[in-house]
Amino acid sequence: MDKKKIIVFIIPPVLTAFMYPIFNSLAGALDNDRIAWYLGLITYWLIWGMAFPLAIIGNKDIKELIRPHRPTVKALFPALIAGSIVIEAVSEDLESKTFDTLMSAPVSRNHAFAAKVTAAVITAIAQVAL
Repeated sequence: MDKKKIIVFIIPPVLTAFMYPIFNSLAGALDNDRIAWYLGLITYWLIWGMAFPLAIIGNKDIKELIRPHRPTVKALFPALIAGSIVIEAVSEDLESKTFDTLMSAPVSRNHAFAAKVTAAVITAIAQVAL
């Protein structure tokens, strides 16, 4: 295992051990917990969100990661599967009048639609993974 992989495995406990006292001391030093929370988050993002990835990945590789890329068919395939599943599920429910039955259940229309979208996304991810 190379040095970077070892560092990536060691970092989660180090991050917790590093940030816990910072959040704790900020909460104790300031009267306003919300400001202490935001200052802790700023510290977290400056160190662990910017400086650490820059040190591990390097400036050149980070630029390569964040530059715009053209989407490929492989990248769009899960969205295509999920979209077709949602369209099929909703149209089938509307056609067979089961959507009306679903609407009589104690859930909102948004919850019912969100459940269908979530199920489609999970199915798409599973199909792509397999």
